[in-house]
Order: sequence, then C-alpha cells, then structure tokens
Amino acid sequence: MADSSVIHTNPSIRQANFPLSDNFTLTNDENLEELSMIWLDSNIHKNEDCLEMLTTLRSVINYLKVFDNISECIAYINSITTETKILFIVSAELGESVISEIYHSPNIVSIYVFCYDKIKHEIWSSQYKPKLQGVFIDKDTLYSKLVSDMKLQISNFLPISILSENAEQRCIRDLNKESVSFMWFQLLIQTLINMEHVDNAKNEMINSCRKQYQGNQSVMKQIEEFSMNYDENKAAEWYSKDIFLFRLLNRALRTENIDIIYKFRFFIADLHRQLDKMHREYNELVLTNKKNSTVYRGAQMTIKELKALEDNIHGLISVNTFFSTSKSSQVATKFASDGSQDNPTVIFTITIDNRIQDQPFGIIENTSNFSHEEEILFSIGTIFRIENVEQMNDTVWSVELKLYEKANLELKPLMTSLEEEISGKPTLLSL
Repeated sequence: MADSSVIHTNPSIRQANFPLSDNFTLTNDENLEELSMIWLDSNIHKNEDCLEMLTTLRSVINYLKVFDNISECIAYINSITTETKILFIVSAELGESVISEIYHSPNIVSIYVFCYDKIKHEIWSSQYKPKLQGVFIDKDTLYSKLVSDMKLQISNFLPISILSENAEQRCIRDLNKESVSFMWFQLLIQTLINMEHVDNAKNEMINSCRKQYQGNQSVMKQIEEFSMNYDENKAAEWYSKDIFLFRLLNRALRTENIDIIYKFRFFIADLHRQLDKMHREYNELVLTNKKNSTVYRGAQMTIKELKALEDNIHGLISVNTFFSTSKSSQVATKFASDGSQDNPTVIFTITIDNRIQDQPFGIIENTSNFSHEEEILFSIGTIFRIENVEQMNDTVWSVELKLYEKANLELKPLMTSLEEEISGKPTLLSL
C-alpha cells in the first residue's frame, strides 16, 4: 500500500513501520516555514540509512513529507498552490522516472539522488542540472549538502515592495497595487514598533511557535531556551541564529501573514530598538571619518522581480524584513549561490550615507553567530533608492541601491493620504 506522511517530530527511529509508530505525530498542518523537504523511495520505511537520515533531518527542517509511490508524489507536487520551496530527495531506482516529471515545477529548487552506485547514476542524472545537486552514496555527505543548501536557500528569500519614481507626487488612490503595498507595509511596521506591548506578548509568540513545532524535539528545545533566556538587549543575537525565530518571522513577512507578524510584534520592536541603539553608536564613530559606506548582499531573484526593479530605476524599494548585508563583497557573493536564467544571482551594492539618522542598522558581527560574515543588519522596512540595475550575464545581475532618508518630504503626502484613507492614526485593526 502506498504511503505518504508529513513528519513533525524527532525521536529515535528504528521500527520499519515508523509512519504508524506511536512515537510519531503525523499531521497535515500548514507549513509556516519557507522550505519543505520531500523524500521519494520505495523502501523509505525499510532502509536503515533512510530511517536514520529522517531522524537527523528533523533537527534542521520542520516539514518533511515522505512517499514510496511515484504517482502520489507527483500528484502532491502538482497540487501545491503556495510558493513553498522544496528540496527533493529521490532514490536512483525511482529518480530516472520521476525527475523529468517534476523538474520544471517552480516549487522544486534542489534535487538529490541517494543510491549505492554513484558512477552509474551520475550518467543519466547529469542532464538535470542546475537543479540536481548531486548523486550521493553516503548519508553523512548527503546530510551536509542538504544543510548547506538549506542555509543558502533561506538566505535568498528577500521580500520587497517597490514605489515607482513619480508615485510620491500622487495620492494613495492613484497608486498601483505594488506601490500601495509599499506604503501599507511602512505604516504596518510603524504601528507595530510604536504600539504598547502587553506583558503576555512574548508568551503569545512562544505558544504559537510551540504549536507549529509540536513533536519536533530539537526545535522545542530551542523554543524553551528562548523562553527562559531571552533578553531584549540580545534580540540581534537571537535573530542571527538559524532557528525557528528567523524562519517563521521571515516567512510571515514575505507572505504578509498579518496573524503571524502580529504574534512576533514584541520581538520586531525589540530588534528594531536594539538596531537603533547600535546605529547611534555607529554614527558617533564614523561620522567624523567618512561620509559614505558600502555594503553588499547576495541573493537570488526571479526575472519578474528583476524586471520590476529595472523598470523602476530611481524609484524606491522597501526591504520588508530585517535586511542582512556584509561589508565584504566576497561574503555576499558566496551566499548568493549559483543562479539560473529563471532565478539569477543578484549582487546588491548598497551605498550608505552616514548622515542619515532615521534608517537604523547595526554592525552585529560581534553578536552574530557568524562573525566572519562582517554582518550589518538593517531594520525592518528599510527604504533604498534604486540607482542602477544591470544584467552581467545570463545568470548574474547587479543592483545598486542607496539608503533613503525616510524624513524626506517626498513621502510625506503619500503617508498623509494613506492615513486619511484609514481614518486617522493607524491601528493594527484598520491596517
């Protein structure tokens, strides 16, 4: 009998019939993270290497769906209506038949063949690059590659909205959908940061996270550690960890999931305030030394997103999350990963006018878990001017941005117009 299961836990797996084991919680709950994983293998419930890998993978990904039947697997992939990105693992036995069927799915971002004869299966699978990430005979090597690729994929998610060049002179009713989204997000973040947070805001967020990761022992430990040890003065340190906090918040921001964003309101405000404090300290050090600084960010974007940037040179872009950059162009390039014609690598070169006071950012290389990245973190909703967009080759684009002063009077009429549309001072309910 064919079987597919969504696994939300991390116990020791030993029984061959693990999908039916009492040790597991199997559910079809909504995945609130950016990434999912699918594993297709006719012996997935019998092969010891597969069972051990499933246990290990549960510590790094929360949504893992397994299949032992090609038709059901293909039907599931074709039924996906969200933008969730999938890492797809398949046995060589089934890979020859299934990869051609699912390769062009926009949800499939990486493919991994797990087998016993690497040389044999590298021959037929070579035609499926660039999505094919390799043929693996060793579970430890496969695990290391999956973890590395997951980190790259997560770093590539960059929610943005664009305000066209002449939009500042219009009223809110005359704006296109993208520009309205730009202004709406600015008001949303302003409201969240300025609202008074009640004592139970932290517990509300933590309880939501517990519900999402119920049964996942590894992540539940992280949540309990956060619950016991969180300090508002270390918000940046917690954000820089590749854990539930970073993943859920960024997914919610990219999809504009207002319910989840609201539950993270206290953390958004804490991190913004810490970056604001860091920014003031930074300005005291650099203003006497240099007027401008330059930072970099590597990512992947769709051609549609890049064309939107190209069509709006001299317009404004809002990065609708906390925006990680590096003082090193080499680090930025490393984290961009290899692009394709449909999803090119993008290198952002960002000029910072150090005199701008109202766009907080902080140097977090001393608080980050990745100090070698020379990281500078901009607060949520930071606005930049689009200076230039250039296609370097088939798979690489260059985008030049310049930090924009929010106090600039150009935006004030639009802000006023939007506030009038929602009847005065914005509240979360009116937004």
